[in-house]
Amino acid sequence: MYRYSCGPKSLFLFGCVSTTILLLLYYYSTLYHMKLTHNANSRVVSPTVRDRPVVIYYPPDFSPGLPTGFAIFHKHGCLVRNCILTKADSHKRTADVILFGENTAWDPQFPRKRNQIWIIRLLESPENTQSLKYYDGKINFTASYHNESDLPVPYGVFERFPVVKTSNAVKNYAKGKRKMVFWLVSHCLTNNRRMLYAQRLSKFVEVDIYGSCGKGSLTKEAAQRVIRNNYKFYLAFENSNCLQYITEKFWINALSTNVVPIVMGAPKEDYMRVAPPHSFIHVDDYEPQELAKYLTYLNNNDTAYNEYFRWTSYGRIVGSNFYCRLCSFVQSPPTKSYDSLDTWWRNTGECQKNIAI
Repeated sequence: MYRYSCGPKSLFLFGCVSTTILLLLYYYSTLYHMKLTHNANSRVVSPTVRDRPVVIYYPPDFSPGLPTGFAIFHKHGCLVRNCILTKADSHKRTADVILFGENTAWDPQFPRKRNQIWIIRLLESPENTQSLKYYDGKINFTASYHNESDLPVPYGVFERFPVVKTSNAVKNYAKGKRKMVFWLVSHCLTNNRRMLYAQRLSKFVEVDIYGSCGKGSLTKEAAQRVIRNNYKFYLAFENSNCLQYITEKFWINALSTNVVPIVMGAPKEDYMRVAPPHSFIHVDDYEPQELAKYLTYLNNNDTAYNEYFRWTSYGRIVGSNFYCRLCSFVQSPPTKSYDSLDTWWRNTGECQKNIAI
């Protein structure tokens, strides 16, 4: 508990009581934040908040456009926000925390100092991550979409409402939508052969493909408007089929734009574990022609189609907020390092090989 010593004079009584109340509010708000982060997506909790700012260094190519200083922690309303982001070279050796990206070109060229924390953020699947052997024995903690990471940061989270919203139950999500399937894709050739599945599906049902592999490029914002207003289904096809690898294609491009996602990537049970109930269609359940028949059925039956949105009465899609979780995590994390980071990552995020379509 935080302590505050009051003087004996009654003149200071009101000030002492007020200050004590403020400190108690801060203390319990910190505990509340820790409770929020101690769930399936963020299991490691900082027991105390440091009494000085935590300096976090990141290389320039880690996240272009990321603001330095306290800004991002205040912008997102982080309850623990005593962290400072910096990319100044002078802070490389002295920072409390150093962030790495999985494919970053930055090499620190110096050993980690005592009590300095090195964290690597892994956004891509193991299949699309270059060798991490360089970091063996150097990295303390991992942050990724996988719940076996020290700092799990999924691409999205289904957050349940405290009270069911009955108004969503009567909304017709098919209203005004005249087109069937939309896909925004930038990489045409992938080991999971997603393009082949889409091409076979397009023989039986309308599939509009945009991006580098289709009709032309669209910004993400423009694509989301087009999807929301015109389409009933979205191909949330990942670039690799790996355990728990479920990205913004599912959470943002589909669920957040009120279309039904047709998913390829993680095993079906991984989606069922984190997604809203009855919110998606997995390609493992259908051959392309069979899927086309089912989509046609849903297209002609608004009642059946709207069953895929019943979950909107129970909850909503939110971001996992990496920087808030990061600032909370680095206050006083346990002592740890990875002897073989590359082996851990490839075993943890195991990817499917030799995929038949």
